[in-house]
Amino acid sequence: AELIVPSLHQHDPDTIRRIVVCIAALLLSPMCYKSNLSALSFMCFASVASVLVVGCVVGIRAFESFGKEHQVQVQMPDHTNRAVEVTPTYHLWPEDWAK
Repeated sequence: AELIVPSLHQHDPDTIRRIVVCIAALLLSPMCYKSNLSALSFMCFASVASVLVVGCVVGIRAFESFGKEHQVQVQMPDHTNRAVEVTPTYHLWPEDWAK
């Protein structure tokens, strides 16, 4: 949910998670009451579409900060969050191929 609407950071994460789960349950629950499995044949298209939507949102959000200095939140092993500055220095190829 934070990928699509970044302003949700001001709300409690547990509340947001519960809302997202309830919405997903409401959207998927009619599919649980089908009389036979052939009625679920369109689900393969729905699953591919959901993966494509998530991939597009992640790609768009990544492209927004590409080449710009920005902050990211990193969760440490002790479950604390830390803000880290990411600089736009990308080294796609090694400077010396002989190393």
